[in-house]
Amino acid sequence: MKKPDDLFLLIHSMTGPEKRYFKLFSALYDRDKNYLKLFDHIAKQKGGDGGKELANKFKKEKWVKSLSNTKYELYNAILNSLEVYHKRDTVDSMLASYMNQLNLLHDKRLFRAAKKLIDKIEKLALKHEKHHYLLMVNSVRVIIMTKLMNVKEIARYIDNGAYEKEQYYLKCLENNSDFLNINLKLSKASELFVRTNEAKELQELSSSELLKSPDRALTFYARRNYYYINYLCRSRLGKLDETAYLQQKEWIDYLESEKDMLVSRAGIYLSGIIRFIATINSTKLKTGLEPIFIKAKSFYHNLPVKMKTDDLKSTFMGVTGNYMEGQIALLKPHKAIEAWESIRHLIPYESLGGESKMVTSANLAYAHFLMEEYRTANKYLNNILNYTEDARPDIQAYARIFTLFINYEMGNSDSIISICLSSKNYLLKYKLLGKYESRLIRFFQKDIFGAPENSKQSILFEQLKVDLAKLMSDSKTPAARGFDIVSWLDSKVEKRLFMEILKEKSTVVN
Repeated sequence: MKKPDDLFLLIHSMTGPEKRYFKLFSALYDRDKNYLKLFDHIAKQKGGDGGKELANKFKKEKWVKSLSNTKYELYNAILNSLEVYHKRDTVDSMLASYMNQLNLLHDKRLFRAAKKLIDKIEKLALKHEKHHYLLMVNSVRVIIMTKLMNVKEIARYIDNGAYEKEQYYLKCLENNSDFLNINLKLSKASELFVRTNEAKELQELSSSELLKSPDRALTFYARRNYYYINYLCRSRLGKLDETAYLQQKEWIDYLESEKDMLVSRAGIYLSGIIRFIATINSTKLKTGLEPIFIKAKSFYHNLPVKMKTDDLKSTFMGVTGNYMEGQIALLKPHKAIEAWESIRHLIPYESLGGESKMVTSANLAYAHFLMEEYRTANKYLNNILNYTEDARPDIQAYARIFTLFINYEMGNSDSIISICLSSKNYLLKYKLLGKYESRLIRFFQKDIFGAPENSKQSILFEQLKVDLAKLMSDSKTPAARGFDIVSWLDSKVEKRLFMEILKEKSTVVN
């Protein structure tokens, strides 16, 4: 199946208001509106087609002979309309607009008006630490001063430390670059660690002098990277302890202390909460889960509609996903289900991106499994099994393992063999079939349904438990992913409820 092209993806990423604005925006121009017919048709499509179906659909239109040109024109018209629609939504778009206005005023030699705008740009850029704009606007200021040859103004500018300011701005940009460089290296080291378990490079990066204290970060954006990098290093190295919790709490407290900036930093704030909840889940401080989720939900709900982009929706779903996982770990599956029910009106399931759909479905499947609502669990798991895109192979592989347990609980003895075969083929195709996975599949495919006697079944459950313990090092999927297979096997051997076994183990650990 051919992947949808960029035009299809762009149109289908647009919100209702963005589409309406595009129509109005296009009506302002006296031009051939062929691309509007194309826009309406693609907006109704369910999948990209590479142009063949489009050519057939509009075969009576003269412009179809230059379909590629019409598609190009439409693509750029959409981008232009989106640029205007979101012109004042971000600080960067405002500053870019002001800089364009400043250059126009300069070119027309309207220097008095230009200097007023320079002051406005400088104030906004300073507030939001946009140092590259500060350097750009200062260069225009210097050009205007030299053209006017106002010696007193030039002297004042120099005496007020203009050079020192520019050096500081450059230092801040360099500091940002240093943190970004660590971030890039960390991504490479993390990927190596996941594939080979080689931690040397990761450990070296985590020991960087820049990560010793938040004071090493000179700007807001460097500080953001400081907390993100520290979290990722600790997460990969299995150190999401109380220190990690305190670091992420410090970041959240810092963001919330600047209330007037919080909305403009919505994505950064919600991303911070994702990490904060992850540290809560990894410590014994889980009582803080519900208040932080309620706060995040209220924050997202109250944001302006135009700010709720697909990216921000995905970030908020990351918050929700981590919260649901935390409640499931606390053996409160009803809380995880309630969390989803409480946000469905904010973000309908159909509007979620692929990754968010799979994470949400995985959490809901396991929550309902814990509550012994197996058919509902199976419904959510099928959302993952039927997903056609190559996204989150870890979740897709997990689903192939988890479906075996759900179908066993549902008593699907007639279909379990075909389910086992499809799961095995998928894992084999993506090189995720280790001895651990093979043993599990063999158990459901050949062993358990062929042994109806209770005593025989208990022996098979016990043997599987022993075998899996030996084969754990040869597992190629996140087969557990929060699902305690050993406890499930214990529940079958002891003929007790799965939740009862889990609660008993939880009490012993705590």
